[in-house]
Amino acid sequence: MAGFAYKTWDDHRIAYISVKTDKTSYEAGEKVTFKLIDNTPDIDFNVTDPNNSPEHMTYSLGAINIVKIPDGINPDWVVDHLLANENLATKPFRADTYVATIHYGYFSSEHSPLNLSWDGKIGAYNDFTDGFTSFPATSGDYLVLPDFQYASIPQIHFKIDDNAIFHYNSLGARINMTVNPNNNVTVKLRLTSPPGTAGNLNAELFSNLRYPETGEPTVGNVTVIVSNHFFNDTVVIDPTVNNISTIVFNVKVPDNGEISQTIFFDALLVTSIGNYTFGFNGNWWNGGWEGMNQY
Repeated sequence: MAGFAYKTWDDHRIAYISVKTDKTSYEAGEKVTFKLIDNTPDIDFNVTDPNNSPEHMTYSLGAINIVKIPDGINPDWVVDHLLANENLATKPFRADTYVATIHYGYFSSEHSPLNLSWDGKIGAYNDFTDGFTSFPATSGDYLVLPDFQYASIPQIHFKIDDNAIFHYNSLGARINMTVNPNNNVTVKLRLTSPPGTAGNLNAELFSNLRYPETGEPTVGNVTVIVSNHFFNDTVVIDPTVNNISTIVFNVKVPDNGEISQTIFFDALLVTSIGNYTFGFNGNWWNGGWEGMNQY
């Protein structure tokens, strides 16, 4: 796979830092460990997390973000196309949204490599959470992506390639959402038990689809009505079969060739071994998705 240098301001001195996970795959409950590695020992630099004490601050580096790659997006494409173009918000996947944030404190050319870890928990806020709540992450491919905010001299480049991508094996919740214009929105949800689960897993599924529908024009503006469509069900996750739940929401998204308002699908799965939340959002346009985000 190709890589790219995730960069800040231009300057003649460049400090290259690579991001590397210790493994390509991790199991639920296992810490995801990774490193920031200085690749240019002849360049001195100091970066700090602005959320921590600034006593050593010379250059400001935002926290390290954990980004989930949406189902159906090949990780090879993420590196070869999305990251290579250095446009984290490009279509069809928004890599500038994240499921977790890792704060690191202080990193300099004298303290390389910097070892960091993610506990496999995501922070979520939706219709089924009591405020901003922590949940176990679901299965999928994830990307470790530094949030570089500002820098001066020296210029700092993050080399992001396939070493920054890993697979996390947990409860599986693959989401396939299809818009049938002027008719409905169909969500096919494939659930699989977390590793080590014995027998069937009984669960309660709570879900909601939100779509800001445009109402009748009013004087000087257009009324926007946020439409909520809830669906609840009891599901049995059988490890021997494909467990696919099909949910049809009576939401009429227009097929007018223009990009739609953002469509949100959020779900909470309550099981005897713990609760999980997951979701998807994106803009439907010209028969496909733009700006996808998944958690």
